[in-house]
Amino acid sequence: MSPTRADLRRQIYHLELEIERQEAALTANRTLLRELRANLAKDNPTFPILTLPPEIASEIFVHCIPEKPSLPSTKNVPFILLRVCKAWNRIAMSTPALWAKFQLRLSYYAVSQGTTLTKTFESMARRAAQIPLNVVISAHYSVFAASEAFWHTFCAHAHRLQRLEITYVAVEVAAIISTRAPAFPVLAHLSLLGGERETEEHTSLAIFRDAPLLRSVALSCIDLSTVLLPFNNITNLVAGDYHLDEIMDVLRALPNLLVLRYTQFEEVDHDQPPPVDLVHAELCHVYLTESDEEQCSILKYLTLPKLEILVFEATDPALDAEDLDAFFERSRAPLHQLAFGCASNRRTLYIVDWRFLQRVPQTRALQMDYLSEDAIRCFCHDFAMPSLLPGIKNLVLRCRQFCAVDDGDEYEMCREEEDEITMTKFVGLVLDAVEKRVAREEGSPFKLRILTEDANGVGLAALSDKQAQQCREIKSQGVDVWIGPEGRNLVEHAL
Repeated sequence: MSPTRADLRRQIYHLELEIERQEAALTANRTLLRELRANLAKDNPTFPILTLPPEIASEIFVHCIPEKPSLPSTKNVPFILLRVCKAWNRIAMSTPALWAKFQLRLSYYAVSQGTTLTKTFESMARRAAQIPLNVVISAHYSVFAASEAFWHTFCAHAHRLQRLEITYVAVEVAAIISTRAPAFPVLAHLSLLGGERETEEHTSLAIFRDAPLLRSVALSCIDLSTVLLPFNNITNLVAGDYHLDEIMDVLRALPNLLVLRYTQFEEVDHDQPPPVDLVHAELCHVYLTESDEEQCSILKYLTLPKLEILVFEATDPALDAEDLDAFFERSRAPLHQLAFGCASNRRTLYIVDWRFLQRVPQTRALQMDYLSEDAIRCFCHDFAMPSLLPGIKNLVLRCRQFCAVDDGDEYEMCREEEDEITMTKFVGLVLDAVEKRVAREEGSPFKLRILTEDANGVGLAALSDKQAQQCREIKSQGVDVWIGPEGRNLVEHAL
């Protein structure tokens, strides 16, 4: 029996009611879902990043990469990003810049691990797409050979290397790489660290001659005669552990060098004759770390007519002021920045003859760290006269309190040997000199920074009333004064 029209209307009515009920339930569920998601986003601070466009998240990831290349490890970026969630995994894998910087370390098992190293190199290079590579390859000098397959991969990607550092360059490696004659068309920075000085074998590397963009080089324990480079192109050099005659040969080979960072070899080579004097016509920025042994400074043999910045990052505690004076006299350079740092194994820097500063009147910035008591007294005596450094704009002086130890006579002897001065006396001498200077000549404002370092907290807690009054007078003459540790100016508290 077929349903009547009334039965059909009844069924339609019930279905419409059911649909309305389910639609209402669906709407309520959607509202609840939005509320739950909002609550989750509020309670979980890492969740909102998933709402960022992939391009922005990718840029954030790139800034997580450490400055120095790290080992490809699940504990390091970028691999750690792959394990957070699927979204981060996709973003990291599609960001070539994350994979362009890495370090490969060859161990004593390097030959057997050659396949793994090769695959790692190839994988990182593939993920980096077309981004130039920044690669560090390091190992102990006696195990550097690795497998030929690895060096074949290295040479295959040589055209993409922008920055390359190789430590402990071995003779075997030089032979393997040289036979493949790779080109380095985008290489801009090269760092080479040689093996032990006592080795009789010389490493011969001619492969970097074809590097037209190479401008920056770092060398340590490398005989420059065995490394053929585009010498005329190099403008920046970091040279470590070279005797004076060796570094002078390096400088002669680099006629267009602009920036030099040189660490002097600590042991004296008595078999070598004194270096031949050199006039370098282009060198303008020099940073020196010199031995505190009985060695003279490289400046004794140099003339630098274009020198603008001279920084002694560490120097002999008893600096030879006569040699420095002679250097400035013959160079007649437009020096505008000068700095003196103390050797790491000493407490003070001892300079009592400041006449060499008369040779560089155009100097605008002067920094001196941890001067001895005699040194700061002599400097303050000369600096009180406006004729010394008339163009000075920034004067930075660092001082520190002698470490308190309970060694009785030994403590007093050590303190006397270092000729260290207390912070209070140091600040007083400087303020006296500056007060006299500004009183003798108006209209010469500059910045004065006396940076104090006091691990014991007993050296200089506040300025005395006299020092506060001196600071007030000095500031009224246009001198910007800062006294205290970095981040806390005692002058502001005193005034």
